[in-house]
Amino acid sequence: MKTSKAVISLALVILMSSLGIVFAGWTDQVYIEGVANMGSLTLAFDDEEPPICTEFHKIDDEGPLILGEYLGKDVAWCKAYYEDLIQDVHTEKYGYKQLFIEMHNVYPSVHVRTTYLLHNIGTIPVSVYEYEVCGELWSSQTGAYVCDLIIVQISDQEYLVYEDLNCDGILDADEPAVIEMRLTNSLPVQIDPCNTDKREVDLHFLQEARQCHIYKLCIMVNGIEWNKLYETY
Repeated sequence: MKTSKAVISLALVILMSSLGIVFAGWTDQVYIEGVANMGSLTLAFDDEEPPICTEFHKIDDEGPLILGEYLGKDVAWCKAYYEDLIQDVHTEKYGYKQLFIEMHNVYPSVHVRTTYLLHNIGTIPVSVYEYEVCGELWSSQTGAYVCDLIIVQISDQEYLVYEDLNCDGILDADEPAVIEMRLTNSLPVQIDPCNTDKREVDLHFLQEARQCHIYKLCIMVNGIEWNKLYETY
């Protein structure tokens, strides 16, 4: 019996010792120092290739665009530019949030095409899914702001721009459409980091468009992380 008790006691000592070693192993602490950087999602207009607007005309409604104004006129003129500078926090690249197109002294039948460049300056692929368009009317003679324009989207890529004659922000039956606007590139489109996508805006000025005025349009594009595009539908 004494031998049995000694054997049991020795076994218990060995068992407790083993448990102690395992417990020590499980509760050991390891300290790791470092910084974890998350990705960044930044879509911008790229000023390395500034926007360009060009005037065209058509001989008839179904014909092709022809460079320059009809019969060689030099009356209307346009300019395009970016505003609202932004910077990505990780890549430190710069870009702009808004594209502006100004049309001066236009008249019916003038066509204006503007090309611009979108740039993914972040580190995550971005899906561009939506345009935002706004507009203003200014007097070219006094330089004074007149009124906001009313933008009506009629399809995924097509808009009609109306003058707001009484400046109440409501489209009335007697208020004329002055511009047909087409964003010629379809959406959605995915742009990977460091990549660009060249796009176009076509404007056609209708019969009610006013001379001696400036039509100023602003375009913004909205993007989302590439794998969350489904959330926009």
